[in-house]
Amino acid sequence: MHLDDSNLTDAPLTEMLAACKVVLQKINREDIYERHNTGSSKRADVTDFFEDLAKLSLEDQQSCFNDIVEFLKARGKGVEHVAERLVKGKHNLVLASKH
Repeated sequence: MHLDDSNLTDAPLTEMLAACKVVLQKINREDIYERHNTGSSKRADVTDFFEDLAKLSLEDQQSCFNDIVEFLKARGKGVEHVAERLVKGKHNLVLASKH
């Protein structure tokens, strides 16, 4: 999954941060939330956020991933394609790791 994929950077960063905030607090990584909570949803900012999530443990990444996908799907029209792209990318990653 490429982080510069426009499908992934279409979602509003502030809302994805809100979706993942509880997980970040639970693992004492509020610094990620604070660093990215600028009100900007520029492609580079969203990409930086996903890169920071990628540095977390696999379990914590999965928790944030699940919360973000759930949020995006609940939000409805306009960002479902982002949730679908995240799920597809996660599925492809799992398949690749089995080979």
